[in-house]
Amino acid sequence: MTLHKVESVSDINKTKYDIYVYSFKRNKYLFEVSNKKKKKGYRVLTELNAIKLKKAMNIANREKIKYVILIGDEEIKNAYRKLAKKYHP
Repeated sequence: MTLHKVESVSDINKTKYDIYVYSFKRNKYLFEVSNKKKKKGYRVLTELNAIKLKKAMNIANREKIKYVILIGDEEIKNAYRKLAKKYHP
């Protein structure tokens, strides 16, 4: 076992990532969302493996990630609807 020195109490709650991005099906939106968040300065963990939602949530909890973005079929459909309304009112 290795012990690491903690500089302050606030260091205990620090995590390597701010956001965990998970998609029920691997698609281009997974990468688009991840890249947009990274460009805004967030530290993003993107799930590239085909795993169940429960396992993904366990990973987010274990890593102490506060925010999880879930991308599913409905989110993709809603994104298309918003774009269609924006460009074809």
